[in-house]
Amino acid sequence: MGFKGFSAFMKKKKSYFNDIKLHSSKLVVDGNNIASVLYRQASQTNFIYNGDYDTFAQCVRGFFSKLLDLKLELFVILDGGYELRKLNAIQARLSHSTRDISRLRKEKNSDPFLPLLIMEAFKEVLLSMKIKFAQSRYEADSDIVAVARYFNCPILSSDSDYYFSDAKFIPFTSLNFSVTCKPEAKVQGACKLFLIDSFLSDYGGLPDKSFLSLLALLLGDYMEIKHFKKLYLSLLENDDEKKNFKLTDYDQILKILFTWFWQLESLEAASVKIEESVPVQFKRFVRKQLQHVTNCHKDLTSSQILDFFCSFSRSPCEKELCSRFDFLHLDGGSDKPKDCNSIELMNCLSPSGKYIELPKWFLDMELKGLFSRHVSNIINLRTVLLWTQLESFDLPSVHVISFPILRIIAGILLGTSKRKKSAPLTCYVRSTASCDVAIETLIPLYPSNSLLLNNLPNSPLKSRKLILLNALKVPNFDDENIPLEWAVFFLILIFLLKNSGLTVSQKPSYFGAYILSFLLLNLADEYQISDHYNNVRAQEANKIEPNGKVYLDQNYSVHSPSESNAITSLKQLWQETHNAPHLQSNALESFKQILSSEASQNMIDRHITHYYAELQSVFQFVTTLNAVLNFPYPQPLLSKSLSGTLIYKLIIKMKKSTSASDLMDSLHIDSLIKDLFYASVRFVEDLSSCSLTNVNLCIAS
Repeated sequence: MGFKGFSAFMKKKKSYFNDIKLHSSKLVVDGNNIASVLYRQASQTNFIYNGDYDTFAQCVRGFFSKLLDLKLELFVILDGGYELRKLNAIQARLSHSTRDISRLRKEKNSDPFLPLLIMEAFKEVLLSMKIKFAQSRYEADSDIVAVARYFNCPILSSDSDYYFSDAKFIPFTSLNFSVTCKPEAKVQGACKLFLIDSFLSDYGGLPDKSFLSLLALLLGDYMEIKHFKKLYLSLLENDDEKKNFKLTDYDQILKILFTWFWQLESLEAASVKIEESVPVQFKRFVRKQLQHVTNCHKDLTSSQILDFFCSFSRSPCEKELCSRFDFLHLDGGSDKPKDCNSIELMNCLSPSGKYIELPKWFLDMELKGLFSRHVSNIINLRTVLLWTQLESFDLPSVHVISFPILRIIAGILLGTSKRKKSAPLTCYVRSTASCDVAIETLIPLYPSNSLLLNNLPNSPLKSRKLILLNALKVPNFDDENIPLEWAVFFLILIFLLKNSGLTVSQKPSYFGAYILSFLLLNLADEYQISDHYNNVRAQEANKIEPNGKVYLDQNYSVHSPSESNAITSLKQLWQETHNAPHLQSNALESFKQILSSEASQNMIDRHITHYYAELQSVFQFVTTLNAVLNFPYPQPLLSKSLSGTLIYKLIIKMKKSTSASDLMDSLHIDSLIKDLFYASVRFVEDLSSCSLTNVNLCIAS
């Protein structure tokens, strides 16, 4: 989780680092940390639009392209579920984040918060680039260290935890190239390698490197450093030193702790004094952390992640990764049962110390990063933490709409466990009554008595599709007439249209924008899109403030005034459009025109960002359910589905237009793209039984 201000402190210690050049070697990448850093640098001022996944994907692609240009063999490791011992700290962080968002103003130096699907977008790029990656069962720190130590290669991260890892470590900020979407710049690979022995010897060394874990704990790894102040003061003999002691003075704290460690016989000997020094309400928590430090300093080379990467080094990994990407996005699976060893059960140790029996096929998919971390949290903790987005705090949380889907996911995951089926799922979610987090309890819902997680890979494709469709209450969904890779996105729109809190008059502009942006993202060239994004961003800084409102035209319609009642096959229309160069060019020009427009005067409309976040929540849990069901449908590509800036500006334009037809005429959108848009609107309407025509306007036949 890192230590506030510690990286800045270490950066000043030049003797602790060696200048090196990365080239033709191995490198372990802290996936979650690097994804966060890349998003913050890529988003610049546009984080207020709540998720530009298309631009983020290009930034990730550009960054990893540079690393590959250095002929590096990359091992990217991602976090899985939360650890029980860190759950309190994460809950506190969720509350703090929620309060920060409630007070958010658009300022140049505002710290971007992460949108919901950032890690799924990150994994999507890794898959497409055939980069080796794996996902831990829990937090990835120990797995990252294990792999780095085994291969004797450095870790790339900006997390200050790795200063205490006894593994080679390259701070991200020491790289000599900036994060950019443009891969043209030459890369030298110059960076700084942290020398832990220089660091330790500067403070007198340690009795044993197992003390590094205790050092991290006392510097605030699991609880705020202020709770150890009494301990630090008790270790100071000079009254002047006690008077001048500051918790922000890492140099003084390190000297105190290193001196004390040499006076101890073992790690266990420190436990009593530490426990006595902390406030009463934290004693039990600290006791558990100390037990973890003293009992879990083990041989990290037993890591399951390490075994996974070693298997890659013995066989061609590129083919396996490529097939994984093809399966996710191009193939809907088969109706034939799979003849595999997927029924084999394995015992997994949960964060609470209990063993949970899970099928091998499931653990393999989890290891390959095919599940979101929500899956691990549901199984291991029966807990889901639902992060607050740029929402309207006058409305219920954007996640409430996803509760029915979440109940079914929990039902599938927990239905074959030995625990009582009635045990609830605990959800931490923004409270409507305050700017804080509330606890909601959900009862898992079991979609089928015949569905067993153990045997799920052997379930027919048709059965798995039906479970997904029934969960979304779209049993008559016909995927024969649409591109198969669009199926999940359209299911998301149909579910959202039926359940969203948007009024009848608001839905046409919002859903019209969702559909048109989806089509433009799928048609326009992604590299040219990202170049144009970068140019537009610089012109928009400091122009938008929260809580602005945009005038809603009550007579808006997404239908064509000359539209025929006959529905042309979406699949047929897409085949006619997506490979036509002139249509790709037309879509790109329309894209540029939309992005270049002013979003609104000087305000940001939280109503728009709220419902876009709601779309992301439904997207998150529908795709999670699709994954848990072993992908009855291909997963939609995030970079081709959601762009916060594009959607925000399109909604505003549609609100100000009389109809989608008038808007598309003003954008000079080709007639074939218009036909594709109208067919998509009608498809969503028919399956949701909800009209996207304003009640005051008729559809012309």
